[in-house]
Amino acid sequence: MPGPGVKLFIAALALLSLLLPAALLLLLAAGGLLKTAAVSSDAGRLWALGAGMLLGGFGLCTAPLGLPIVLKWLFVPRRVYLFVSGGFVSAVAGSAALIGLAVYAWLRLAPAAAAPGALDGQWLALSAMALAAGVGVRVTLEFGRFRRQLLLGKASLDPEELVCRPGEKAQAWLNTEKKAVTVSAELKLYDAEAELKASRAAQVGEPQAAPAGWRYSLTWTLPEEVPVPPGGSWELSVEARGRGGAVYNDSIIVKDR
Repeated sequence: MPGPGVKLFIAALALLSLLLPAALLLLLAAGGLLKTAAVSSDAGRLWALGAGMLLGGFGLCTAPLGLPIVLKWLFVPRRVYLFVSGGFVSAVAGSAALIGLAVYAWLRLAPAAAAPGALDGQWLALSAMALAAGVGVRVTLEFGRFRRQLLLGKASLDPEELVCRPGEKAQAWLNTEKKAVTVSAELKLYDAEAELKASRAAQVGEPQAAPAGWRYSLTWTLPEEVPVPPGGSWELSVEARGRGGAVYNDSIIVKDR
């Protein structure tokens, strides 16, 4: 079982990953597309518009970090959380949804915002600036990631999880669309607090041509002399570097049979 520190970290990520869906719900309510008694008045809808833009600016940056890790920790299949990461939390889809809903809500609420006694316009302006900043940061990061992928192509590890006995030789595979400049793999032992306790280098084989690109064999022997601490586990950490600074990092959980 994860230790208190890991649980606190997962809980924080879980809360941060909820900012984006919460922002979408607030903007839907602000535009009248989601009917709720809490924001039925114009004042309530203006507040929801500001809150939605503010949370959306932060949520665009936190959801890609929090949601996939939380889903993975909950043992959701890898394909599912990758689909979620590339879906509504992606830079294009998430930004377009937030901006579109915010503009739609503003067009409907502009007369109410100009009325005497309406919500302070500075709140809406600051919220809009937060949304614009979040979109800018996320698009910039996504562009850098897209550029790195172009220089290395798609990469994946097979299998996602492996079970072996101490002293037993094990093997995994790294698949890359384009030939990597360097590939390194290291077997790491973590305790329940995710603190590194030991490490061993894994052997990386020569690149082999494959239908989808290139394939690298990763072999290692689980150390017999190093006990696994309670709640801890071994993990094979892999790094592949391509042209132009492209970097791929991933890991495989190695369970002691």
